Amino acid sequence: MLSKAILLLIPYLISAGISTWLGVHAWRRRSIAGAQLFAGIAFSEAVWTLGYVMQLITPSLEGKIFWNNTQFIGAIAAPLMFLGFALDYDQPYRPPRRFSWKHVAPVAILMVLFVWTDELHGLFRGNAYIVASQPFSELLFEPVPGYAVYTIYAYSLLILTTLILISRYLNASQLYRIQVGIVLFGILVPWVSTVITALGLIPLKLHELTPITFGISNLIIAWALFRYHLFEIVPVARDYLIEQMRDAVFVLDSLLRIVDLNPSAKKILGLGNIEVAGEKIDAFLPLNVNWSDIISGSLKNIEIVLEKEGRPGYYEVQSSKLNHPWGRSTLYLVVLRDIHERKEIEEKLRLLAITDPLTGIFNRRHVFNLAQQEIERALRKGHDLSIILFDIDDFKQVNDAFGHLVGDKVLENLTQHCQVDLRSFDIFGRYGGEEFVIVLPETDSDHAWQVAERIRVLIENLSIPDAPESVHVTISAGIASLGAHSKMSLDQLLEQADRALYRAKAAGRNQVYK
Repeated sequence: MLSKAILLLIPYLISAGISTWLGVHAWRRRSIAGAQLFAGIAFSEAVWTLGYVMQLITPSLEGKIFWNNTQFIGAIAAPLMFLGFALDYDQPYRPPRRFSWKHVAPVAILMVLFVWTDELHGLFRGNAYIVASQPFSELLFEPVPGYAVYTIYAYSLLILTTLILISRYLNASQLYRIQVGIVLFGILVPWVSTVITALGLIPLKLHELTPITFGISNLIIAWALFRYHLFEIVPVARDYLIEQMRDAVFVLDSLLRIVDLNPSAKKILGLGNIEVAGEKIDAFLPLNVNWSDIISGSLKNIEIVLEKEGRPGYYEVQSSKLNHPWGRSTLYLVVLRDIHERKEIEEKLRLLAITDPLTGIFNRRHVFNLAQQEIERALRKGHDLSIILFDIDDFKQVNDAFGHLVGDKVLENLTQHCQVDLRSFDIFGRYGGEEFVIVLPETDSDHAWQVAERIRVLIENLSIPDAPESVHVTISAGIASLGAHSKMSLDQLLEQADRALYRAKAAGRNQVYK
């Protein structure tokens, strides 16, 4: 019995999950025309479906009526959201002073109040009762004239929505007709199912089938959303969406002449109000790649850098082939998507992967990678190379006496001052704990000792800001060098530097040994 109940509920839960997911996806793009209302459709249908599930599994009459009332919040909101979506979807064909879905919102609110106050007036459900059945008991009520008010409200809005979308389909160019057709088909799925069940053409009741069809309907619309980039690249209503897009959009002909472009594209090109239709794109936007290769699709994942407000602007170039609305020639849609934020995130992630989070210098792994490259170069070209490995003397006592916050300040200030004395191509990183490593390309042992000694003296006299005056530290350092004709591995150099560091410690600390 339990397994039968679960199997019965799964289609409804899947349908509610699909609607919720699509609602969240659309809401994240709510700045684009139609997205908020599409999210409203999806969320309304999710409420409707979940309300029906809860009505099924609730045993009491009071509970079933409560969840039936909850269903009608979604059932009343969904037709209203559909109407609003169709009106926003039909942006290019709206008159300046137009009918708005918000004009119907007060009627929808009154409908919700009418349903939820039924226990006071009994005009909506009449005499509600429960009929025992398996696996769930069923809520039934006697038909009363008040229910017809909801039916007139819902179907009036749905018929109006359908007519608007049919009009949009008939007037749309070939570029948009497929989009509109898929959306129209998706919207009609649940409402056709209600007509079929109302006419008794299938052995299911309206309230049993309709919530399941929401998932199917939204999957169809989702396919249009992802396949045709609804709410992203290719707009539903060009005169509104394209004009408002942050992405730069160009329409080119086969000779790379500009057929159309949006304000973002003009801003990138610095054109202002200059008319450039008919001009070749490469005259305004020369790239280090061939434009013919871009529109042909032979180049994928193209990224370009353009000057934007005095700083580099990073863009991803996407192109697609379009059929000309009048079938005369081939057009190409080229979109420049601003990926500056993504590049900044990628750079932050790259830095996180190669730097020590406390000191901001290279971490051990990255130092080793760079050091290995320098050693290979030194061996190949016969250059000198030296490694300094140094350690803060008695650093544990600093942490024990003053706390780890002061210890962190010591590490931060030490690394900042050390970098001042290093060349731009020297490699400085945290070896581990209070140990640090410096790789000095083209530097022999004597010069490396001089660098280490300067750093030792600098640290010995270093004052730590925002720390007690008594906090002073010293370092001990060991040096290993790769001669012009010697052959040592990185591990061997580090081992040699570590032994020299140990001798410096044994000699009384605050020393440099090689």
